[in-house]
Amino acid sequence: MKKLLNLLVFSIIIFNANSQKHYAGCSGLISDVIVYDIKNTNTYNGKKETDIISKFDSLDRVTLERFIIDRFNYYRQNIGSKALQYDSGIRPAAYHHALYQRLAGKQSHYEDKDIPNFTELGLSGRYNLLDQNKFKSINEGLINQGFQIPSQLNEDCPAVTYKKLVDQFFTPGMGYPTSDAHWNDIMNPKWDAICIYYDFEWVVPVTKETFYIDVNVTLVYAKYK
Repeated sequence: MKKLLNLLVFSIIIFNANSQKHYAGCSGLISDVIVYDIKNTNTYNGKKETDIISKFDSLDRVTLERFIIDRFNYYRQNIGSKALQYDSGIRPAAYHHALYQRLAGKQSHYEDKDIPNFTELGLSGRYNLLDQNKFKSINEGLINQGFQIPSQLNEDCPAVTYKKLVDQFFTPGMGYPTSDAHWNDIMNPKWDAICIYYDFEWVVPVTKETFYIDVNVTLVYAKYK
């Protein structure tokens, strides 16, 4: 009996140690989101990466994007690629395609569905939306990311910080590293700048206790002339 009790205690200790490496979702189950031991001391729009998110607005979106770009640069610089610059000049291409995907109700690099009162463009057409005196070329990456943001009224849900969403974004199988081609492309040293667009309009309300479960992310990275 004593051996069984010791084994049970040991199992609980191991479980708790492993759980600390993951983010527990509102369901109470341990998810597969990896908590990366990476500290970012930068501040954007008065927010730190460890600050809690209780809702999403345009300011939260831009802030989250900046922290994600910082993480991209962490990995790029580890392999010798230069840091990407955030450039809002790329936003027209990112926003155009994010809007198309919302209206079409599907995720695709191609704008091949006729949307009333909308001009469908290919990647080259989206490039033409940019200042061609400034940009030489662009490429595009898309992911669909699902997560739950707990309400402040639901104390059983763990707090969601910018870092937790960034960690999920970089968890293989859940965020951008899902595709080796995408990952290798954005790690390419030829790119100079990036704009990310999180489309929180393309979401599904979960319950009164959580805000969102589904979001579309469009990344456009560019080479300067």
